[in-house]
Amino acid sequence: MSSDIDKLKELGAQKIYEQTHVSKEHIQAILHNSFEDLNKVQIIGFISILEREYKVDLSETRESANNYFAQLPVDEEHNKEIFVAVREKKSNNTTIYVVIIAIIIMIALYFSLKNSTIVSDEKIDNALIEDVKEKMLKDEIVKKEDNVSKIIVKKEDLNITKVVVKEKSKEVTKVTTQIKQQKKVETKSFKIFPKSKVWIGYINISNNKHFQKVVKGSLELDANKDWLLLLGHNQVRFELNGKKQTMKDSIRFLYIDSKLKAITLQEFKKLNKGSKW
Repeated sequence: MSSDIDKLKELGAQKIYEQTHVSKEHIQAILHNSFEDLNKVQIIGFISILEREYKVDLSETRESANNYFAQLPVDEEHNKEIFVAVREKKSNNTTIYVVIIAIIIMIALYFSLKNSTIVSDEKIDNALIEDVKEKMLKDEIVKKEDNVSKIIVKKEDLNITKVVVKEKSKEVTKVTTQIKQQKKVETKSFKIFPKSKVWIGYINISNNKHFQKVVKGSLELDANKDWLLLLGHNQVRFELNGKKQTMKDSIRFLYIDSKLKAITLQEFKKLNKGSKW
């Protein structure tokens, strides 16, 4: 209804942003039917948020948006659906595919080498234990042969033998403890804590699946996967492996190899097959 859209215009984009945390540029696009810089998924999602928060009927605006996108040529950006695999892009995007595949291969090699190192260290430590045991056994055999060949065994020699055995046992215990410590796996975590309610879009880089959610308390993502993030505003705090990180200068981020960094719109589009979302 036009009266409902007028009601929102009277409130103003700034006031609506403060109450809903939908960015002002997105609010302005809805209020003035200016859909050029957004895609259909974003527009319909934000319209639903405004209808729910202000109890208004924006069916005319939704219809205008649907008509606008229906008139556009069929391309990837305006037809992308959440939770559906993106159709294969044209040949001029081959470079982007190569970059993404290279990143995935590097990640796989990293974890493969890491696991190989752990296995190798365990083999070395196990070999050390076997070597210690073998030496202890040889020492015992030598001592028994000496006892047979000698008529008199000095009490001092027996005491020395006991000390050697105790030292060897301590060495084996120390090596076993080191192996247990190496087998402890570091627990990874990746959490997002907004200071106020915020829309969050997140993309699984490995399969390009898109997700979106309006978050009020916190959002935890699988820290073993790599993610592209797009936020409705930048008043958020991140927590990686229990350590807090505050990054206020961007709404676009890349989480890869358990590390988080802010990226530009151009970098985001490059990693997202040329799309803003």
